Amino acid sequence: MPINRDPNIYDWDSPGDLLVRDVLSREFSNLWNGTASTNTEVFAKAFHCVPDDNVRDWQQYEKFFGKLFVSPDAEGDYSNGVPKYQYGHVVREEFPGGIKDLKKWLNRVRGSLVEMPLRFMEDVDFASDIKLNVLTEEIYT
Repeated sequence: MPINRDPNIYDWDSPGDLLVRDVLSREFSNLWNGTASTNTEVFAKAFHCVPDDNVRDWQQYEKFFGKLFVSPDAEGDYSNGVPKYQYGHVVREEFPGGIKDLKKWLNRVRGSLVEMPLRFMEDVDFASDIKLNVLTEEIYT
């Protein structure tokens, strides 16, 4: 409600207020990490967001994201074509119960806090094709 029509009455000393009062407490840490974990799980299942910690190499990337959001051409090249789903849309196969199942999952989301995907593509050696020369040696060594 607009502030001029409905006063913002804060619920001092409510259980929620007491829980977030000390951000260094174990209870707050559990709330914060639990919320991030749940949100990450729901977003990954519903939308297949990348980067994601479950994607550690190109084969997992293709299975998790490429086959749904990028369509292959006749030779299996995923750089062209019409995707099965538009990026950011719900992946229907993840919810066999239909819209009720999806709403049940999305109802678990609290805010936009998610875990940082630190393990995304960790098994890929991106530097394997880097060639050192007079100009680049100083950068990479």
